[in-house]
Amino acid sequence: MKEKIRELGLAGLGLAVTVKDKARSIGRKLIRKGEANEKILSHSKQKFVAGAHFAGKEALVISRKSLQMLERELKKLEVEARKAEKVIKKTIRKPARKKAKKRL
Repeated sequence: MKEKIRELGLAGLGLAVTVKDKARSIGRKLIRKGEANEKILSHSKQKFVAGAHFAGKEALVISRKSLQMLERELKKLEVEARKAEKVIKKTIRKPARKKAKKRL
């Protein structure tokens, strides 16, 4: 107990009432500081949550854009594949037609 009184700065007085008052006031100050810190922390927490929400939306936009780009590339590849099929069909049909014409 003497150490606690020395920490509070009232070792020479020896008055229990003032020690209690001093302890209460220090406790109140700590509570106020805690509430203030909680407000500050909650504010930064809100900012963090908002930032995370924004980052999530941004990631969705990026993923949508990448999906659109992939769809475009897929369409291009499909068109190229169709063209290649048409070219192959034409090259196969042309000699067959020539042979048919010669027979007639």
